Amino acid sequence: MQFRLTETSCNEILYEGSLPDDFHSEKGLEEQKILLDHRKGKAEVTESWFRGMHINSGTLLLYDDLN
Repeated sequence: MQFRLTETSCNEILYEGSLPDDFHSEKGLEEQKILLDHRKGKAEVTESWFRGMHINSGTLLLYDDLN
């Protein structure tokens, strides 16, 4: 499964990634950490997946208020 995170006001791609179909993993459990540093803020996201399950958690720091 392919996915893309974009900044909508200018259609800028912030992150592109992929995960296996049905979140299958030969290892049983897999995990990856994603760090984003952008002019509007920073994010640290941890993705974990295993047989049919995907868990996404993280923190986000925005430099300005959302409008």
